[in-house]
Amino acid sequence: MATRWCADAASARSQFLCDTFQQRLARWNRERLSPSFPTDDWQRELADELAMKRLEGGFVEELRAAVADRAAEAPSDPDGFVAWFEALEQTGPGQHDPLFEWLAEAAPLDALRWFLRQEAAGEAGFDDLVALTQVKLPARAKLELARN
Repeated sequence: MATRWCADAASARSQFLCDTFQQRLARWNRERLSPSFPTDDWQRELADELAMKRLEGGFVEELRAAVADRAAEAPSDPDGFVAWFEALEQTGPGQHDPLFEWLAEAAPLDALRWFLRQEAAGEAGFDDLVALTQVKLPARAKLELARN
């Protein structure tokens, strides 16, 4: 990708793992998933959609590449996979991150509130995301998603 979204692109690990890109991605997703009527400016909106889809694709490719080796370690037999998956609770990425100790022991109340707002924000639309995944699924799969 030629476009760099991070203000500190030279020092960023990724052009996607910065506040500028993540905020834009969040706005774009909110806009495209909100019910709306077509506008007279549909051609510009289509061009913006294409640009964001390309950036989102690059972001997903980068994330997949970062976990490909670890995912390849997952067993393919059901019992082995369940054991591997459950072990992620102790060994998975992000487990025992210093952030959690800081939140528990040293974070100011405002920082803890901010963190909780960020965590809750992703859950607010989870039921809608589950509903979107059900389009064209067989009835049995829809019922399983509803039970969960």
